[in-house]
Amino acid sequence: MDRPVLPSTLQAVTVYASGAVCTRRARLPRLDQPSPRLVRVSGLPLSAIATSLRARVAESPPGLRVTDARIFYEAQPVLEADLPAAHRALEQADAVLAELAHRRAFLDEEVKSIQALEPIYPKSKAGQPPRIAAVGTILDLADLVEGELARLQAEQLRLAAELRDAQEALELARQRVDEGSSAERGQRTRVEALAELTLSGASGDEAELVLEYLVPGARWAPAYQLVLDGALSTGTLVLRASVAQRTGEDWKGVALSLSTADLLQRNEVPELRSLRIGRAQPTPPRSGWRDPPAGLTELFSGYDGALIHRASLRPPHPASPPAQPVGFSEVFDLGEDADSEKLVESWSEAAAAPVCEPPPPASSRAPPAPMMAAAPAGAPALMAKRSRAASVKKEMARNTKPSAMRADAMSPEEEPGPAGAGAGAQDAIAPEESLLDYANLVLEGPEVGARRGKLSPASANPQTEVSSLVRVRERVAAAQAAACAVVSAPLPSHVEPIRRSAGSYDYRYDAGHPVDLLSDGDWHTVTLFEADVRVTPEYVAVPAVDPHAYRTVKIENRSPHALLAGPADVLAGGAYLLTVPFRTLPPFGSGRVGMGVEEGIRIARNTRFEEGSGGLLAGSTVLTHAVELEVANRLTHPASIELRERIPVTSEKEIQVEERASDPRWEPFAQEEEGKPSPGGRRWRVVLAAGESKKFSAAYTVRIPANKMLSGGNRRG
Repeated sequence: MDRPVLPSTLQAVTVYASGAVCTRRARLPRLDQPSPRLVRVSGLPLSAIATSLRARVAESPPGLRVTDARIFYEAQPVLEADLPAAHRALEQADAVLAELAHRRAFLDEEVKSIQALEPIYPKSKAGQPPRIAAVGTILDLADLVEGELARLQAEQLRLAAELRDAQEALELARQRVDEGSSAERGQRTRVEALAELTLSGASGDEAELVLEYLVPGARWAPAYQLVLDGALSTGTLVLRASVAQRTGEDWKGVALSLSTADLLQRNEVPELRSLRIGRAQPTPPRSGWRDPPAGLTELFSGYDGALIHRASLRPPHPASPPAQPVGFSEVFDLGEDADSEKLVESWSEAAAAPVCEPPPPASSRAPPAPMMAAAPAGAPALMAKRSRAASVKKEMARNTKPSAMRADAMSPEEEPGPAGAGAGAQDAIAPEESLLDYANLVLEGPEVGARRGKLSPASANPQTEVSSLVRVRERVAAAQAAACAVVSAPLPSHVEPIRRSAGSYDYRYDAGHPVDLLSDGDWHTVTLFEADVRVTPEYVAVPAVDPHAYRTVKIENRSPHALLAGPADVLAGGAYLLTVPFRTLPPFGSGRVGMGVEEGIRIARNTRFEEGSGGLLAGSTVLTHAVELEVANRLTHPASIELRERIPVTSEKEIQVEERASDPRWEPFAQEEEGKPSPGGRRWRVVLAAGESKKFSAAYTVRIPANKMLSGGNRRG
């Protein structure tokens, strides 16, 4: 079947709180026939989730559609020219280090052998005087050993220096590979993920295919850039994003979208089941499943009979009597510990023999004994009794591992009947999830034991593996593990997790231009768009706590999107000031951004306290507190200043707090808009011109019983 491989282009990526959805497009050439056609699309990363693949036809003739889409993997050797330079340098550095280590080991052995050299002194026989030693020869040997050791030790020092340099070169090459993009794969055998699509419909002109798949290992965090003028009166807020991805493919020129939704959460529609009172009943199997057909074990009875017949034509073993009845297990030399793999090898060996005579047909009414057939006349007697066939059958059942969750592994005796319908039967017919993927099921042949003639997933069939030389599954698992490592990477400063700052709502942000992002796992900043906000400068002071005034900018969000919590780089008058944390702003909400102390605003605070008696017969103590503030604007432009004070709050009935006149009049302030409610708050709001000064005053009284006093002292403020 024609399976053209179509190149694809990554056009759009939507990054969620965890994971991303990639959209690829491929051009399909002109279709010449209306029958179903298989096409393959290349370019998918190994980290793509196979079950998330979706495909459709965007531009096509009427009636053309995609009926099936799945991901499979293909292993191909990589040419030397196609290997990335960084990986070639790593291989060369590794080879140099291995060669030096081998030379160093050989040199160490040579040094040990030289050091083991020593003179051998001849032994004199009993009763004879000792022999005269050859002193000159011994001295020559010592000079030889000393000279060779000096030469070898100098070589050892030189090799040690070369080993250190080679180790540093290897570490540098490995670091460059780790810092590079994971899209550059340095294996000599490359595993590629492809999408296989089944098309059906009318023939016509070229068509465009759209593929979508999920990849883990991508996340994002919001960031901002607040640009203000010198007077902090006007400004713009640029929404940016820090994106990190290690999906195994570089995103080049893609339309980037960012979403706060959780893509990996469970989104299945719940099933509302009825509650019944009575005897417990088993859970019914999923719809779409059918039991294996009856008489499945008889399908290969003729095949097994042919194998026995071929084996019967072989010359018998000299030690075995030719006329002795032989069972099936004895023909293939099966003992008590025989397994299915040995049985398969015996089947393959018997199948290689030439076919001499077809076996007799099997009866359709009475099921014959498994893998038994009658031998023709003139051949050695291979028939066994019925009890022998039953023992062979039990032997096969013992050598085959049963599966409680596989309906296609049931023997005829285990098939549920009308009288045996119970909990055990229901458990036996409950299929696995892989058995419901009908497009991925294959029919097993006669060489796989008890599974022959039954449907099983393609991955379970050893003949359908992608490659026996490359561990494809390990490569795919390693790619997905490397991608998922990005999820645990530390977030930038002043950044909260997306789901926490977004709350119970989800938002989507689209970049205004194509972006490029490498698959290296590092954080990259991408500019999205300029948010529609209104900036108002304000100065806030709490003189009771700090005599300084602080610069703040009130930001009103007039865009339909929420502005999530993240770091904001503040620039004023073209110069960088600082990076401040930016709190989440809902659509059409407002908040403040602090920018430090303003030395151009001076504040002086004075307080007065008086304690007296009051009430009937002086039965209470009156505590009078007065506050006076003087504020001076030393800036060259007008300043909007907010002065915050606080009066005592109590829930005791014996204590009364009364406000007196304030000049100018202050207003209650609960601080709820900042997320930190504070009861008893009061504030003044005033706009001072450049060089202007103004005074503020207020007073309040606290009335308590005369025989009591406040904890910590009667004086407040």
